[in-house]
Parts: sequence; structure tokens; C-alpha cells
Amino acid sequence: FLVTLLVEDVHMSLVEAGLVLSLVQVASVFGRLMWGWVADKAGDGAAVLAVIGLIAGVSAAVATQVSPAWPGLGLRVLFVVFGIASIGWNGVFMAELARLSPAGRIGPTTGASLAITFAGVMVGPSLFSLIHEAVGSYATTFALAAAASLAGTGLALLSRAVARRGAPEDAI
Repeated sequence: FLVTLLVEDVHMSLVEAGLVLSLVQVASVFGRLMWGWVADKAGDGAAVLAVIGLIAGVSAAVATQVSPAWPGLGLRVLFVVFGIASIGWNGVFMAELARLSPAGRIGPTTGASLAITFAGVMVGPSLFSLIHEAVGSYATTFALAAAASLAGTGLALLSRAVARRGAPEDAI
């Protein structure tokens, strides 16, 4: 929806909006590598996931305010940062799932998580479109993404707290 947001709400040309999307995609590759490195160095994947969720949530909240008055560089920086967080999270997430999975249950645990994740990939765009239809602005619709990211931040922190307490294997 980034290109549509930039064309319809910000009045950017289709080519320029496509270039912004290209920047976001390239930055997201860097983000996946960077977040994995940060998680390895920090030794705390759940904390890194919480930071990623916070950055994505704040970026989505800021995206609700974009308008034609925004400078092009500001839009690019916002969406590159948003992409680094919102597209770069899943490697750290999968590593945390594998780390927290009970012995011998890594495959079923990650498989179940991927089924849920990809169900969101299938339903999310339609839900986003329905919300856009109700509110009439792509920028405002990004408030949904902010809420989802911040909820993920809370869940990452909860997971971290449960793991530190040494929850029984069947609780994870």
C-alpha cells in the first residue's frame, strides 16, 4: 500500500512512489541482516524484537501524518526506517521461536507460527483495504499497522519475561 499512499495521499508520481518502494525493499534486506547481527551481539532476541516493534509502531504512527507538504527526503527516510523494522523482523522472530521451543518441537512450533503469520499475509491486505474504505485515507489506515506493531512489542516483552522466569515447557 506504500505506492498507493504516496500517489493518492501525497500526490507523488507513480514512478517516484515506485522508487521509494524500491528504496524500502533494498533497506529491508539490510534490516534483516542488521537485526540478526544485533540480536546475536545482544544475546536477547526478544528485546531486539521489542525494539523492532517499537520502531515499526512509531514509524506507522508517523506515517498517519504524511501529506503533500512533507519534503521528499523526509518521506524517504520515514519509509526506509519503517521498512527496516517492519520487513526485517522475521529472521529474529524465527530464531527466538527455535530457541524457546521445547526440545524436539522446533519444527512443529515454527511451522505453526508460520501458518499463523502467512494467514495474516493473506487476510491483512483485505483488512487494510476495508479499513481504508471506512476512513478514506491510506495515511490514517497506517494507524492499524502502528497498533499491530505495538501489540507485537508487548508480546515480545511478555515472551522475554516468561522466558526469564523459566516457564514450564508446555507454557511456551
